[in-house]
Amino acid sequence: MRRSVHPTQVHRRPRPASWPVAAASVALAALLAACGLPPVRPPITPAARADAAAAALQANFYENGRYAGASFWQNAQGLAVVLDEYQRTHAAGWKADIAQIYRANAQGRPGNYRASYVDDEGWWAVDWIRAWDLTGDPAYLTSAKQIFAHMASDWGGDCGGGVYWNHSDTYKNAIPNELFLEVAVLLHEVTPGDSGSGSYLAWAEREADWFLGSGMINAAGLVNDGLTPGCTNNGQTTWTYNQGVILAGLAELSRVTGDPRYLDSAERIAGAAVRVLVTSGGVVYERGCEPQGSCGADGALFKGIFVTNLWWLYRYDPNPAFLRVLQATSASIWTQDRTQADTFGLHFAGPAPDPVLVTVQQDISAAMALAATATPLPTPARRS
Repeated sequence: MRRSVHPTQVHRRPRPASWPVAAASVALAALLAACGLPPVRPPITPAARADAAAAALQANFYENGRYAGASFWQNAQGLAVVLDEYQRTHAAGWKADIAQIYRANAQGRPGNYRASYVDDEGWWAVDWIRAWDLTGDPAYLTSAKQIFAHMASDWGGDCGGGVYWNHSDTYKNAIPNELFLEVAVLLHEVTPGDSGSGSYLAWAEREADWFLGSGMINAAGLVNDGLTPGCTNNGQTTWTYNQGVILAGLAELSRVTGDPRYLDSAERIAGAAVRVLVTSGGVVYERGCEPQGSCGADGALFKGIFVTNLWWLYRYDPNPAFLRVLQATSASIWTQDRTQADTFGLHFAGPAPDPVLVTVQQDISAAMALAATATPLPTPARRS
Protein backbone atom coordinates (compact mmCIF):
# COMPACT_ATOMS: atom_id res chain seq x y z
CA MET A 1 0.00 0.00 0.00
CA ARG A 2 1.31 3.45 -0.87
CA ARG A 3 1.63 5.91 1.98
CA SER A 4 0.32 9.42 1.46
CA VAL A 5 3.18 11.87 1.40
CA HIS A 6 1.47 15.24 0.93
CA PRO A 7 -0.37 17.02 3.72
CA THR A 8 -3.47 17.57 1.62
CA GLN A 9 -3.84 13.80 1.68
CA VAL A 10 -4.33 13.70 5.43
CA HIS A 11 -7.98 14.74 5.50
CA ARG A 12 -10.64 14.18 2.91
CA ARG A 13 -13.34 16.67 2.07
CA PRO A 14 -16.66 15.82 3.76
CA ARG A 15 -19.33 14.26 1.61
CA PRO A 16 -21.82 16.64 -0.01
CA ALA A 17 -25.06 17.39 1.78
CA SER A 18 -27.77 14.81 1.22
CA TRP A 19 -30.54 15.58 -1.24
CA PRO A 20 -33.17 16.34 1.46
CA VAL A 21 -31.00 19.19 2.73
CA ALA A 22 -30.50 20.50 -0.78
CA ALA A 23 -34.23 20.31 -1.43
CA ALA A 24 -34.92 22.25 1.77
CA SER A 25 -32.50 24.94 0.63
CA VAL A 26 -34.34 25.29 -2.68
CA ALA A 27 -37.67 25.53 -0.86
CA LEU A 28 -36.33 28.21 1.48
CA ALA A 29 -35.00 30.23 -1.45
CA ALA A 30 -38.39 30.08 -3.16
CA LEU A 31 -40.18 31.20 0.00
CA LEU A 32 -37.88 34.15 0.51
CA ALA A 33 -38.31 35.20 -3.12
CA ALA A 34 -42.11 35.03 -2.79
CA CYS A 35 -41.89 37.34 0.23
CA GLY A 36 -39.68 39.78 -1.59
CA LEU A 37 -36.71 39.03 0.65
CA PRO A 38 -33.12 38.55 -0.53
CA PRO A 39 -31.79 34.99 -0.59
CA VAL A 40 -29.76 33.67 2.31
CA ARG A 41 -26.26 32.89 1.06
CA PRO A 42 -24.41 30.38 3.22
CA PRO A 43 -20.72 31.07 3.82
CA ILE A 44 -18.62 29.56 1.04
CA THR A 45 -16.43 26.72 2.27
CA PRO A 46 -12.65 26.58 1.76
CA ALA A 47 -13.16 23.61 -0.57
CA ALA A 48 -15.64 25.57 -2.67
CA ARG A 49 -13.20 28.46 -2.90
CA ALA A 50 -10.46 26.13 -4.08
CA ASP A 51 -12.74 24.45 -6.59
CA ALA A 52 -13.86 27.78 -8.04
CA ALA A 53 -10.31 29.08 -8.30
CA ALA A 54 -9.06 25.89 -9.94
CA ALA A 55 -11.95 25.81 -12.41
CA ALA A 56 -11.29 29.43 -13.43
CA LEU A 57 -7.56 28.76 -13.76
CA GLN A 58 -8.22 25.88 -16.12
CA ALA A 59 -10.85 27.78 -18.11
CA ASN A 60 -8.69 30.86 -18.59
CA PHE A 61 -5.16 29.54 -18.98
CA TYR A 62 -5.00 25.76 -19.45
CA GLU A 63 -4.80 24.13 -22.87
CA ASN A 64 -3.47 20.74 -23.92
CA GLY A 65 -1.35 20.14 -20.83
CA ARG A 66 0.21 23.57 -20.45
CA TYR A 67 -0.70 26.94 -18.96
CA ALA A 68 -0.58 29.78 -21.46
CA GLY A 69 2.21 32.20 -20.59
CA ALA A 70 3.83 29.89 -18.02
CA SER A 71 7.41 28.66 -18.20
CA PHE A 72 8.58 25.09 -17.59
CA TRP A 73 8.85 25.38 -13.80
CA GLN A 74 5.72 27.50 -13.57
CA ASN A 75 3.69 24.76 -15.26
CA ALA A 76 4.69 22.51 -12.37
CA GLN A 77 2.90 24.90 -10.00
CA GLY A 78 -0.23 24.59 -12.10
CA LEU A 79 0.07 20.82 -11.81
CA ALA A 80 0.20 21.20 -8.01
CA VAL A 81 -3.27 22.77 -8.14
CA VAL A 82 -4.55 19.93 -10.32
CA LEU A 83 -3.14 17.36 -7.89
CA ASP A 84 -4.91 19.04 -4.98
CA GLU A 85 -8.18 19.02 -6.86
CA TYR A 86 -7.84 15.36 -7.78
CA GLN A 87 -6.94 14.42 -4.23
CA ARG A 88 -9.99 16.23 -2.93
CA THR A 89 -12.58 15.26 -5.54
CA HIS A 90 -11.29 12.11 -7.26
CA ALA A 91 -12.88 13.49 -10.43
CA ALA A 92 -11.81 11.70 -13.60
CA GLY A 93 -11.23 15.01 -15.39
CA TRP A 94 -8.48 16.03 -13.00
CA LYS A 95 -6.80 12.64 -13.35
CA ALA A 96 -6.89 13.06 -17.11
CA ASP A 97 -5.27 16.50 -16.77
CA ILE A 98 -2.43 14.97 -14.73
CA ALA A 99 -1.69 12.52 -17.53
CA GLN A 100 -1.96 15.23 -20.17
CA ILE A 101 0.44 17.52 -18.28
CA TYR A 102 2.89 14.63 -17.94
CA ARG A 103 2.92 14.11 -21.71
CA ALA A 104 2.93 17.77 -22.70
CA ASN A 105 5.81 18.97 -20.51
CA ALA A 106 8.31 16.14 -20.99
CA GLN A 107 11.58 17.37 -22.47
CA GLY A 108 12.49 15.68 -25.73
CA ARG A 109 11.28 12.20 -24.86
CA PRO A 110 8.44 10.75 -22.78
CA GLY A 111 8.99 11.04 -19.03
CA ASN A 112 12.14 13.17 -19.28
CA TYR A 113 12.11 16.22 -16.98
CA ARG A 114 15.74 17.20 -17.03
CA ALA A 115 16.39 20.93 -17.33
CA SER A 116 19.25 23.41 -17.23
CA TYR A 117 18.27 24.63 -13.77
CA VAL A 118 18.26 22.26 -10.81
CA ASP A 119 15.30 23.92 -9.12
CA ASP A 120 13.22 23.72 -12.30
CA GLU A 121 13.62 19.95 -12.13
CA GLY A 122 12.87 19.74 -8.42
CA TRP A 123 9.37 21.18 -8.68
CA TRP A 124 8.42 18.44 -11.11
CA ALA A 125 9.94 15.72 -8.96
CA VAL A 126 7.77 16.71 -5.98
CA ASP A 127 4.69 16.75 -8.22
CA TRP A 128 5.38 13.39 -9.81
CA ILE A 129 5.87 11.72 -6.42
CA ARG A 130 2.46 13.05 -5.44
CA ALA A 131 0.95 11.99 -8.77
CA TRP A 132 2.24 8.43 -8.30
CA ASP A 133 0.90 8.35 -4.76
CA LEU A 134 -2.54 9.47 -5.94
CA THR A 135 -2.86 7.42 -9.14
CA GLY A 136 -0.47 4.48 -8.83
CA ASP A 137 0.99 5.13 -12.29
CA PRO A 138 4.62 3.92 -12.04
CA ALA A 139 5.78 6.24 -14.82
CA TYR A 140 5.41 9.21 -12.51
CA LEU A 141 7.63 7.74 -9.81
CA THR A 142 10.20 6.67 -12.39
CA SER A 143 10.44 10.25 -13.63
CA ALA A 144 10.80 11.58 -10.09
CA LYS A 145 13.71 9.22 -9.40
CA GLN A 146 15.41 10.15 -12.66
CA ILE A 147 15.05 13.84 -11.82
CA PHE A 148 16.59 13.29 -8.40
CA ALA A 149 19.59 11.48 -9.87
CA HIS A 150 20.18 14.41 -12.23
CA MET A 151 19.89 16.90 -9.37
CA ALA A 152 22.32 14.88 -7.25
CA SER A 153 24.90 14.99 -10.05
CA ASP A 154 25.41 18.68 -9.23
CA TRP A 155 26.29 18.18 -5.57
CA GLY A 156 29.60 19.38 -4.22
CA GLY A 157 32.25 21.75 -5.40
CA ASP A 158 32.23 25.12 -3.69
CA CYS A 159 31.14 25.78 -0.12
CA GLY A 160 31.55 22.25 1.18
CA GLY A 161 28.45 20.74 -0.37
CA GLY A 162 25.01 21.54 -1.66
CA VAL A 163 23.71 21.48 -5.21
CA TYR A 164 24.18 24.33 -7.62
CA TRP A 165 21.40 26.51 -9.03
CA ASN A 166 22.12 25.22 -12.54
CA HIS A 167 24.03 22.48 -14.25
CA SER A 168 26.70 24.99 -15.30
CA ASP A 169 27.68 25.14 -11.60
CA THR A 170 27.61 28.91 -11.26
CA TYR A 171 25.76 29.66 -8.00
CA LYS A 172 24.97 28.02 -4.67
CA ASN A 173 21.56 29.24 -3.56
CA ALA A 174 18.61 28.31 -1.41
CA ILE A 175 15.79 27.07 -3.60
CA PRO A 176 17.49 24.15 -5.44
CA ASN A 177 18.85 22.86 -2.14
CA GLU A 178 15.48 23.15 -0.42
CA LEU A 179 13.86 21.19 -3.24
CA PHE A 180 16.67 18.62 -3.25
CA LEU A 181 16.00 17.99 0.45
CA GLU A 182 12.25 17.69 -0.08
CA VAL A 183 12.57 15.31 -3.02
CA ALA A 184 15.10 13.15 -1.16
CA VAL A 185 12.96 12.71 1.93
CA LEU A 186 9.78 12.07 -0.08
CA LEU A 187 11.54 9.42 -2.16
CA HIS A 188 12.79 7.83 1.03
CA GLU A 189 9.22 7.63 2.28
CA VAL A 190 8.01 5.80 -0.82
CA THR A 191 11.04 3.52 -1.31
CA PRO A 192 10.84 0.32 0.78
CA GLY A 193 14.12 -0.61 2.45
CA ASP A 194 15.78 2.73 1.73
CA SER A 195 18.69 3.06 4.13
CA GLY A 196 22.46 3.28 4.36
CA SER A 197 25.08 5.10 2.35
CA GLY A 198 23.78 6.57 -0.89
CA SER A 199 20.13 6.14 0.13
CA TYR A 200 17.55 8.86 -0.29
CA LEU A 201 17.51 9.24 3.49
CA ALA A 202 21.27 9.68 3.60
CA TRP A 203 21.03 12.37 0.94
CA ALA A 204 18.25 14.13 2.84
CA GLU A 205 20.24 14.21 6.07
CA ARG A 206 23.37 15.34 4.25
CA GLU A 207 21.49 18.16 2.53
CA ALA A 208 19.67 19.32 5.66
CA ASP A 209 22.85 19.43 7.72
CA TRP A 210 24.71 21.29 4.98
CA PHE A 211 21.89 23.79 4.44
CA LEU A 212 21.43 24.59 8.12
CA GLY A 213 25.17 25.19 8.46
CA SER A 214 25.68 27.02 5.17
CA GLY A 215 25.04 30.52 6.47
CA MET A 216 22.05 31.18 4.20
CA ILE A 217 19.81 31.65 7.24
CA ASN A 218 20.41 35.17 8.54
CA ALA A 219 20.41 36.52 12.08
CA ALA A 220 16.68 37.32 11.85
CA GLY A 221 15.91 33.68 11.07
CA LEU A 222 15.05 34.23 7.41
CA VAL A 223 16.61 32.53 4.40
CA ASN A 224 18.45 34.83 2.03
CA ASP A 225 18.69 33.97 -1.65
CA GLY A 226 22.09 32.32 -1.62
CA LEU A 227 25.83 32.44 -1.02
CA THR A 228 28.60 34.64 -2.34
CA PRO A 229 31.53 33.18 -4.29
CA GLY A 230 33.31 33.23 -0.93
CA CYS A 231 30.55 31.04 0.57
CA THR A 232 29.01 33.63 2.88
CA ASN A 233 25.41 34.84 3.01
CA ASN A 234 24.89 37.20 0.07
CA GLY A 235 22.26 39.29 1.84
CA GLN A 236 19.91 39.14 -1.13
CA THR A 237 16.13 39.16 -0.91
CA THR A 238 14.36 36.91 1.58
CA TRP A 239 11.74 35.68 -0.91
CA THR A 240 8.68 34.01 0.59
CA TYR A 241 9.21 30.78 -1.31
CA ASN A 242 12.71 30.43 0.16
CA GLN A 243 11.07 30.49 3.58
CA GLY A 244 8.48 27.96 2.41
CA VAL A 245 9.95 24.96 0.60
CA ILE A 246 12.49 24.32 3.35
CA LEU A 247 9.66 23.87 5.86
CA ALA A 248 8.27 20.77 4.16
CA GLY A 249 11.64 19.10 3.79
CA LEU A 250 12.72 19.73 7.37
CA ALA A 251 9.37 18.71 8.83
CA GLU A 252 9.28 15.43 6.91
CA LEU A 253 12.90 14.67 7.75
CA SER A 254 12.23 15.27 11.43
CA ARG A 255 9.30 12.88 11.27
CA VAL A 256 11.19 10.02 9.61
CA THR A 257 14.35 10.39 11.71
CA GLY A 258 12.83 11.43 15.02
CA ASP A 259 15.41 14.21 15.21
CA PRO A 260 13.78 17.36 16.68
CA ARG A 261 16.56 19.63 15.38
CA TYR A 262 15.01 19.69 11.95
CA LEU A 263 11.52 20.60 13.13
CA ASP A 264 12.94 23.20 15.51
CA SER A 265 14.79 24.80 12.59
CA ALA A 266 11.64 24.82 10.46
CA GLU A 267 9.70 26.45 13.28
CA ARG A 268 12.26 29.23 13.64
CA ILE A 269 12.23 30.01 9.91
CA ALA A 270 8.43 29.95 9.73
CA GLY A 271 8.16 32.05 12.87
CA ALA A 272 10.38 34.72 11.38
CA ALA A 273 8.44 34.66 8.12
CA VAL A 274 5.01 35.10 9.70
CA ARG A 275 6.35 38.05 11.70
CA VAL A 276 8.08 39.84 8.83
CA LEU A 277 6.63 38.75 5.48
CA VAL A 278 2.99 39.61 6.17
CA THR A 279 0.80 42.71 6.20
CA SER A 280 -0.48 44.26 9.42
CA GLY A 281 -3.52 42.03 8.97
CA GLY A 282 -1.44 38.85 8.78
CA VAL A 283 -1.74 38.33 5.01
CA VAL A 284 1.35 36.94 3.26
CA TYR A 285 3.20 39.77 1.51
CA GLU A 286 6.21 39.69 -0.84
CA ARG A 287 8.25 42.55 0.60
CA GLY A 288 11.01 42.07 -1.93
CA CYS A 289 8.91 43.23 -4.88
CA GLU A 290 5.23 43.69 -4.04
CA PRO A 291 5.43 47.33 -2.87
CA GLN A 292 6.86 48.30 -6.25
CA GLY A 293 4.70 45.87 -8.23
CA SER A 294 7.94 44.53 -9.69
CA CYS A 295 7.63 40.82 -8.91
CA GLY A 296 7.65 39.75 -12.54
CA ALA A 297 6.52 36.34 -13.72
CA ASP A 298 8.56 34.28 -11.25
CA GLY A 299 8.05 36.40 -8.14
CA ALA A 300 4.29 36.41 -8.62
CA LEU A 301 4.26 32.69 -7.77
CA PHE A 302 6.30 32.77 -4.58
CA LYS A 303 3.56 33.50 -2.04
CA GLY A 304 1.36 30.57 -3.06
CA ILE A 305 4.35 28.27 -2.65
CA PHE A 306 5.00 29.67 0.82
CA VAL A 307 1.40 29.18 1.95
CA THR A 308 1.40 25.59 0.68
CA ASN A 309 4.52 24.73 2.65
CA LEU A 310 3.51 26.61 5.79
CA TRP A 311 0.37 24.44 5.79
CA TRP A 312 2.61 21.40 5.46
CA LEU A 313 4.62 22.44 8.51
CA TYR A 314 1.45 23.10 10.48
CA ARG A 315 0.66 19.42 10.13
CA TYR A 316 3.54 18.67 12.50
CA ASP A 317 3.82 21.96 14.37
CA PRO A 318 0.36 23.48 14.96
CA ASN A 319 1.62 26.87 16.08
CA PRO A 320 -1.33 29.30 16.46
CA ALA A 321 0.69 32.03 14.73
CA PHE A 322 0.95 29.85 11.63
CA LEU A 323 -2.77 29.15 11.66
CA ARG A 324 -3.63 32.85 11.93
CA VAL A 325 -1.58 33.63 8.84
CA LEU A 326 -3.00 30.71 6.89
CA GLN A 327 -6.57 31.68 7.69
CA ALA A 328 -6.06 35.42 7.17
CA THR A 329 -4.34 34.85 3.84
CA SER A 330 -6.87 32.43 2.37
CA ALA A 331 -9.78 34.62 3.47
CA SER A 332 -8.19 37.76 2.04
CA ILE A 333 -7.40 36.12 -1.29
CA TRP A 334 -11.08 35.30 -1.68
CA THR A 335 -12.59 38.54 -0.39
CA GLN A 336 -10.01 41.14 -1.43
CA ASP A 337 -8.05 39.78 -4.40
CA ARG A 338 -10.73 37.95 -6.40
CA THR A 339 -12.06 39.30 -9.68
CA GLN A 340 -15.55 38.71 -11.01
CA ALA A 341 -14.09 35.90 -13.09
CA ASP A 342 -12.80 34.07 -9.97
CA THR A 343 -9.24 34.90 -10.98
CA PHE A 344 -6.71 36.66 -8.76
CA GLY A 345 -4.04 39.33 -8.90
CA LEU A 346 -0.64 39.91 -7.35
CA HIS A 347 -1.77 41.34 -4.03
CA PHE A 348 -3.33 38.76 -1.71
CA ALA A 349 -4.38 41.65 0.54
CA GLY A 350 -6.08 43.41 -2.38
CA PRO A 351 -7.29 45.34 -4.15
CA ALA A 352 -8.45 42.99 -6.87
CA PRO A 353 -7.21 43.87 -10.36
CA ASP A 354 -9.11 44.23 -13.59
CA PRO A 355 -9.64 40.63 -14.78
CA VAL A 356 -7.90 41.34 -18.08
CA LEU A 357 -4.71 42.24 -16.21
CA VAL A 358 -4.44 38.97 -14.28
CA THR A 359 -1.43 36.89 -15.28
CA VAL A 360 -1.22 33.13 -15.23
CA GLN A 361 1.47 33.27 -12.54
CA GLN A 362 -0.66 35.43 -10.25
CA ASP A 363 -3.66 33.18 -10.75
CA ILE A 364 -1.74 29.96 -10.12
CA SER A 365 -0.24 31.41 -6.93
CA ALA A 366 -3.61 32.27 -5.43
CA ALA A 367 -5.14 28.97 -6.56
CA MET A 368 -2.26 27.12 -4.89
CA ALA A 369 -2.82 28.94 -1.61
CA LEU A 370 -6.56 28.25 -1.67
CA ALA A 371 -6.03 24.59 -2.56
CA ALA A 372 -3.53 24.11 0.25
CA THR A 373 -5.96 25.45 2.85
CA ALA A 374 -9.06 23.79 1.41
CA THR A 375 -9.18 20.75 3.67
CA PRO A 376 -9.53 20.86 7.47
CA LEU A 377 -6.18 21.65 9.03
CA PRO A 378 -4.85 18.73 11.06
CA THR A 379 -4.23 19.24 14.76
CA PRO A 380 -1.65 16.74 15.99
CA ALA A 381 -0.49 16.90 19.59
CA ARG A 382 1.88 19.80 20.01
CA ARG A 383 5.44 18.93 20.91
CA SER A 384 6.50 19.58 24.49
